[in-house]
Amino acid sequence: MQLPADTMIVDNFENNASGSNTLYELSDLYPCLMPVRVKTPGLDRKSTVVRFASLEHAFMYRMIRFPVIGGSSTVLNVRKETVSLTITAEDAKLFLNQFESDGVFASWDRFGGYCNINHITLAKKCRHNIGLIARYICSNRAKGTMLRQEITSHAYRQWKASGDKVALAIATCLKLGPPNYTSYRSQIRRLFRLKLEYNISINNALYNHCERQISFSSRNCSIFTDTRLQLDPFYNALILIAQSNVVWRGHHSTFLSFAMGTHTRLGMRSPVRFLHNELIFMILASADTSFFAEK
Repeated sequence: MQLPADTMIVDNFENNASGSNTLYELSDLYPCLMPVRVKTPGLDRKSTVVRFASLEHAFMYRMIRFPVIGGSSTVLNVRKETVSLTITAEDAKLFLNQFESDGVFASWDRFGGYCNINHITLAKKCRHNIGLIARYICSNRAKGTMLRQEITSHAYRQWKASGDKVALAIATCLKLGPPNYTSYRSQIRRLFRLKLEYNISINNALYNHCERQISFSSRNCSIFTDTRLQLDPFYNALILIAQSNVVWRGHHSTFLSFAMGTHTRLGMRSPVRFLHNELIFMILASADTSFFAEK
C-alpha cells in the first residue's frame, strides 16, 4: 500500500530510511539522553543513575546481568582456551559507563575496535542509529550470543596487550542475565516519557509534525525477540497518542536569555524591556524551567 506523500517515517529497523520525510529522532535507535536508575548490588550505592545513550540502550540493558562483585567470569583466549577472570567494582562501574553517550557501546568507531561491525548491519552506520549496537550485544538470539563471544575474546586480548581497563571491563562483564519478567508495556511507556522529557529537540520534532500521518518501519529484524515484535504496535500507539497531546517546549537557553535581558545592567540595551506583556508571558510559558529544578 502506497503511503500519502506527506507521511513521516519512523524507522526502528535500522533508522536508515531516506528522504526529508524521515523522523530520525523518534526512532529507538536515535541518540538521546536517557537517565535511568539501575540497581547496582555490591557497589557503594545500591543503585545509580545511568545516562543511557538511546532508548534502545536503556531498554536492552535489562537483558544483561549486573556483574557480581567478587564473582568470576570466563572468556576464550587466542588459543580458544577458557580463562577465568575475577569481577571487581571498577570493572562493573566502567562497564556501565560504556552504555552512556561517551562509551564504547555508543560509538561505531570505538565499537569497531572490538568486532566486525558489519556483523550487525551492512547498512549505513551513523550517529543516528547507535542503538543498533545495544540491540545486538544484549540480544538473547543466537546471533547476539556469537557477537558477545567475539567481543569478549577480542577485549581480553586487547587488555592483555595494552592493559586497557575498559577492555577488561567488557571482557569480564558482558554476559546475559536471567530472564527479565518486567512488564514490557510499563517499561517502554516509562522510557518513552523520559525520552520526551529530557530531550526538548525530540519533543519539538514530534510537535512540528503533530498534524502529519506517521508510518512505523520495524520490519522483521532478526534480532528482535518475539515479545518485542508482538508489542511493537503498542509502542507505536504511544507515539501516536503523544503526537496528539505534545506541546512545544522552549530550551532553557530561551529562559536564560530572557532573564539576562531583564537584568538592570546587563540587559540595559536589550529589546526585552520593550516587549509587550502578552509576549513576555508566552516566552515564560514555553521555556523549560525544569532544567533549574532538582531531579
